[in-house]
Amino acid sequence: MDNKSSKHLSFNQAIGLYIRHQRENQGMTRDDIANVTGLSINGIEKIEKGKGRPFFSSVMALCEAIGIDANELQRIYRDYHQS
Repeated sequence: MDNKSSKHLSFNQAIGLYIRHQRENQGMTRDDIANVTGLSINGIEKIEKGKGRPFFSSVMALCEAIGIDANELQRIYRDYHQS
């Protein structure tokens, strides 16, 4: 994710946007992810839009289903706090 574009986003929005892009790059729908993770489509949408404060376990379930390495979330976190 481009560090310049993340400066105008909250941390939750930056993570959510990254998750959404990775899901779409995998050709998966929110419904696909909901079936794999047991999360609701509405809950997935909220995480992807950076709304609220999602449970860590929900974010990790999404990452596992999509194939996102937790280290990538740490990188986003570091980049966000360095900007």
